[in-house]
Amino acid sequence: MVLEHWQLGKTALQCMGTILTDKRWTDVSFKCRDQDPDDIEACIHAHKVILAARSPVFEAMFYGPCASETYPLKMEEIDSEIFELFLMYLYTDMANLTESTAPLVLQNAHMYQVTGLVEYCFKYMIQNITVNTALDLLQMALFYKEKTYEDKTLKFIDDNADKILGCDSFLTLPQDCLFLILKGNTFDANEKKIFELAVKWAEAQCDIKSLPKDGKTVREMLKDVFYQLRVPIMSVKEFSESTFLKGYYNFEEHERILSYIAGGGDASMLPNSNQLRYPRIDEVQLVEKRLGKSEGNYQIETKLFGSVEKTLTILSFTIDTSKIEVLPGCRYCTSSCRNCCGVKPNKHVEFEGKFEVSYKELKTSEKFVKIVEFNEYNNEFSVQLRNPVKLVKQEGQFDIVLQLKVASHRIKYHEWKRHTISNNFENGCSKALNLSYGDTYGSAFNIYSIKSVIFQNDSGRNNSQETVKEDETEGTSQSTDGSAT
Repeated sequence: MVLEHWQLGKTALQCMGTILTDKRWTDVSFKCRDQDPDDIEACIHAHKVILAARSPVFEAMFYGPCASETYPLKMEEIDSEIFELFLMYLYTDMANLTESTAPLVLQNAHMYQVTGLVEYCFKYMIQNITVNTALDLLQMALFYKEKTYEDKTLKFIDDNADKILGCDSFLTLPQDCLFLILKGNTFDANEKKIFELAVKWAEAQCDIKSLPKDGKTVREMLKDVFYQLRVPIMSVKEFSESTFLKGYYNFEEHERILSYIAGGGDASMLPNSNQLRYPRIDEVQLVEKRLGKSEGNYQIETKLFGSVEKTLTILSFTIDTSKIEVLPGCRYCTSSCRNCCGVKPNKHVEFEGKFEVSYKELKTSEKFVKIVEFNEYNNEFSVQLRNPVKLVKQEGQFDIVLQLKVASHRIKYHEWKRHTISNNFENGCSKALNLSYGDTYGSAFNIYSIKSVIFQNDSGRNNSQETVKEDETEGTSQSTDGSAT
């Protein structure tokens, strides 16, 4: 007779999960707060040695000098559903979290010092972040001092600033969270709307503390948040509608702000920040202006001059291929391939390139290879930098040089137009990156191939360098139903 053993065909973690769910060889039991204290069967069973191996708190409970020998142990701070998820992670490094259970499991992971589960919970929540959960997630990241997930949450909040302002929970934020959000130069929303909601937040605090809602008290409630309200970048009409006879400013402050808005004030004398707000991810588009022409297999070299208004990081760039024609043939020869090498004709072309940025003593470069398929729908391709280039505001200009070599004999360049910046202003706000074309040099052919440059603005929240590489958890966008995609 052949015996079937439950261990067969299972991994180590699967076996661990089985001994938990089947209650095999357990030697400790727990009673959670939602379980009947008189029901002996209503207990959760586990193994001391496994729990102690995963948590220093359990190690002290079971094997320390004050170890308890009375079971079941009362878990008065946790429900059974959450504790079972918590135990499942201890045994298997996995747990079936949901939007509602993840924060509660996180709380217990922190209490029992299971750092892997803390990371697991935050990773789940950031991957499933929505407008409705972002503010709660920020509060948790601040409370547990998880700087990485604080930054990731702030990036999502910045990218969805208008929707975040529409959340009811915005008016119940702790003061430190509100300050952190509004401090960001990349919290790109209408300043008048931000000001009005900040006032409503302060008035809600006045109601809680039974204080009058006059302008002086509102300003006192906002504390440092008040100085992050960028009223000097409002229009005169917006400023007047938001502050007239409200008492937020004294006469001198009011006159200084109006004078600055009108174009004649001293920025150093302003009571509030006059720093513009920018989108977190922005793009400089270049438009066609002047003609050039060539045919054949060339190395293209493009040179840009640039300056920055504030700290930013170049993430990627787009190369224009609209004036390139792929001639009949294969990538190995110049004929039509009807009777030559028998290789099926294709329109895939390999580009070898080098992207270089230099400023005084600083010089950084990155090589890349890109295979591009040419068709009627595709007239450009983008290159993501593996090592994004951070540029700090300073005097003088920097140079961008793009060298591009086409590894094919089947390329024909038609009339190729030079690109220059058309306008560095959008909706009344200047972009932080200024670019213009310079003359190329050396033996390279004079073709202007960069169509746009994508960059990330610095939020201004951190003194240290911000993380700029986007990973799967950060690369979230907002869908119409408010969920991250």
